Amino acid sequence: MFALAGPACILFVNDDPGSLGTSCRFSGQDASACGICLASSCQKAIDSFCISSSCRDRGMAAVDACATGMSDQCLSSDLSPDLSSCIVSACAKECLGGITNCSSGTNECTCNIELHSPNAVACGESTVRNSICCADASWPKNGSCRCTYWGCMIQSTRCDCSPRSFAGSSSDYKDACYPPQGGGYHCCRSSYGSCSCDMSSCLSSETEVPDCSLTSAGCSTGSSLQNKRVTTCTQ
Repeated sequence: MFALAGPACILFVNDDPGSLGTSCRFSGQDASACGICLASSCQKAIDSFCISSSCRDRGMAAVDACATGMSDQCLSSDLSPDLSSCIVSACAKECLGGITNCSSGTNECTCNIELHSPNAVACGESTVRNSICCADASWPKNGSCRCTYWGCMIQSTRCDCSPRSFAGSSSDYKDACYPPQGGGYHCCRSSYGSCSCDMSSCLSSETEVPDCSLTSAGCSTGSSLQNKRVTTCTQ
């Protein structure tokens, strides 16, 4: 194995025929939580960036600084788009301390990606009682995420359940709806994320589910907005 040295990193070229490849070493990769995460999750992007920049420019200096605790350098414009994306999606907590700006209420909490102004507000299934959390398809690289109380309105022959941000503390809403066994009921989940149980068969656009509990609930599938179910929005 031999090394190509530069001021910001060292590119190791493996001369073992059985394991050919290159690996760009950087400061803090074995010592800090950020460096360990970068080495584990973003090494491929770092290697590509290291080769393209010949390990001599400000970009690799930014990698070194990021990995050793200078979080502002983790968002440096000197980094490649692929590497920046990897840091945000895979090592946000370790390198940035968090990337979400969240607000929370009794029945709903929401988060947006705010790289330069994150906060410590928690938002997840454990934050809002009996909630379903749905994020944009692009989350957590960008977009938004929301956790909302899942409430059901029970009537004599049917029930209707959905995320209810304005449910309040009304006893009219129940946490789930379970149809009578063998009663000919059908529970249907719509593409918009709602669920209902009654004697009617599900439409072709709906999915039949055993009940309308959180276990059977789903996020909207009608677009790329908040269609991905997650357990927490906080990053």
